[in-house]
Amino acid sequence: ILGPDHPHTLTTLQNLAGTQFTQGDPMSARSLFERALESRIRILGPEHPDTTMTRVNLVLTLLKLGDREAAAPLLAMLGALRHRDPATLSAVEMQILGLLPELEAQILRG
Repeated sequence: ILGPDHPHTLTTLQNLAGTQFTQGDPMSARSLFERALESRIRILGPEHPDTTMTRVNLVLTLLKLGDREAAAPLLAMLGALRHRDPATLSAVEMQILGLLPELEAQILRG
């Protein structure tokens, strides 16, 4: 009844991707996070907190897979959080902001 583009469906897709990652299957997780990110950008917009959370999960997955080249542009998009008024950031976005230096260091270590 909710359909493939409903926000609850997208949350379920993200949760399934997270489960795949946790269970040691980052390749499956990558595919699911990519689907979730594409849909969340289209449905919720590129700056929605849920979209941002999916983007960071995809970055973490790509880094786990050693695909720094694919992770770098997504990480650059997350870096835009630094230019927003902190009062407008969600709690999740504030946490992501705190993760950025370590993620950037992983990209540079390549």
